[in-house]
Amino acid sequence: EINAKLSNLSPNTTYYYKITAYADGKHFYGEVKNFTTKSGEEYLTTGSPTNVTLTTANVSGWTKLSEVYPNTEQVNYYVYYANSIDGLNYPKSVEATLNGNEISASLSGLSPNTTYYYKVVAYAEGYYYYGEVKNFTTRTENEYLSTGDATNVTLNTAKVSGMSKLSEAYPNSSSIDYYVYY
Repeated sequence: EINAKLSNLSPNTTYYYKITAYADGKHFYGEVKNFTTKSGEEYLTTGSPTNVTLTTANVSGWTKLSEVYPNTEQVNYYVYYANSIDGLNYPKSVEATLNGNEISASLSGLSPNTTYYYKVVAYAEGYYYYGEVKNFTTRTENEYLSTGDATNVTLNTAKVSGMSKLSEAYPNSSSIDYYVYY
């Protein structure tokens, strides 16, 4: 039996091969066969976003690259993101963390009411692996502040109210001031 391990192959690529031999001055050739290496999406899964606010979001994913690279220090994980599909050709990126097989990253500095496209990415030994593209839309300011109905209306007075969730959108703010314009 003849065995050879092929290495340094590119993901999602078809390779053709054959076995050859040379004996007694003659060349012998086996038939040509092929195989396709697995794609990055088989090893990386882009997860759904969580905690989407006006300007931030958490994104996650899963990896099975430990099957290929048992030493997890060989693999660097990132999240690529942009506000258009075409923008993923020249995306912003953040380094992601790995906990077991779960990949996670926090995105910040996003614009309100904007759709972002993202995917998890891994880099190991000169090769990039990509998860599928997903998207989310950041929240709008109006989702955090609403004006209620006027009550107790008289000839010259009225009571107005509203609801605020701005502390969720700006958890690090030391104070939020509210005003009523009329």
